[in-house]
Amino acid sequence: MRKISCLFLLLLLLIVLAPRQLVFASSIQAYQDYLYQNDLYRQTLSGFETARNEYRKYQSLASQADVLAKAKIFLEQRVNLLYTYLLFLNEKISENKGLSAAEKLKLEQYLRNEIVYLVNHRNAIQAINSLQEVSPVSQPFEKHYQTLSAVMHLVAFNIQIGQLNDVAQLFTDALQQIQSLVGENRSAFTPEKLEQFDRWLVSIAEKQKLYQQLVTQIQDKINLLNLAKPLDAEDQIKQNQKKLLQAQVPLKDANNYFKELINALKTVD
Repeated sequence: MRKISCLFLLLLLLIVLAPRQLVFASSIQAYQDYLYQNDLYRQTLSGFETARNEYRKYQSLASQADVLAKAKIFLEQRVNLLYTYLLFLNEKISENKGLSAAEKLKLEQYLRNEIVYLVNHRNAIQAINSLQEVSPVSQPFEKHYQTLSAVMHLVAFNIQIGQLNDVAQLFTDALQQIQSLVGENRSAFTPEKLEQFDRWLVSIAEKQKLYQQLVTQIQDKINLLNLAKPLDAEDQIKQNQKKLLQAQVPLKDANNYFKELINALKTVD
C-alpha cells in the first residue's frame, strides 16, 4: 500500500494546483510595457488638453504651435499604447497551451493586420504640418477603432478559452492516471470504496464532457463572427463571455470532485 499512497499523493498535488497559473517572462514584460505606455498616454492627453485650452483662450501663434506639437505627441502615444497592447496579446497567444496551431495563426494574423494599420497611421501623424490636418488624420482612426476594439476583444476571448482548455486537459490527464491506478489496485479496496470511487470518476468525466460541449458551442458561434460589423461582433463576444462563465462551472465541479476522491483515496488503509 505504500506505493499506491505515494502515487496518490503525487496526483493530489497535481489536482490541487489546478487551474495552474504559469509564469511567462515574455507576456509579463509585454504587460509592463503596456502599463508604462498607458501612463504616458494619460500624461500626453493631459498635456494636449491643456495646450488646446490655452490655444482656444489666446489664439496666439505660440499657443497654436504648442497645441499642434502636443496633438501630434498625443496621437502618436495613442498608437504606442494600442501597439504595445497588441504585442501583449500576441505574447499571450504564443504562450497559450490550450490553442491549436491553426487557432494561433488565425489570431496572430488578426493582430498583424491591426499592427500594420497602426504603423501606417503613425506615419500619417508624423506627416501632419498644421492644425487643419489633425482631424482628417485622426477621424479615420476613430472610425477604425471599432474594428480594432472588436479584434482585441475577440483575441482576448479566445485566449481565455485556450487557458480553460489547458486546465480541462490537465483534468483529463489526471483522470486517466487515477482510473489506471484504481483499476490496477482494485483488490486493495473494499467493494464499497470501489463503488464510491467509480461514482466519482464517472461524475468527473461527465463534468468534463459537459464543459467541452458548452465550449464547443461557444467556439462555433465565435467562429461565425463578422468583423466587418465590429459593433455587432463585440456585442456577440460580450454575450458569449457570460456563457463562458457558465461553462467554467463544470470545471469547478470537476475540481471539487477530484479533491473529494483523492482525500478518500488517502484514507484507504
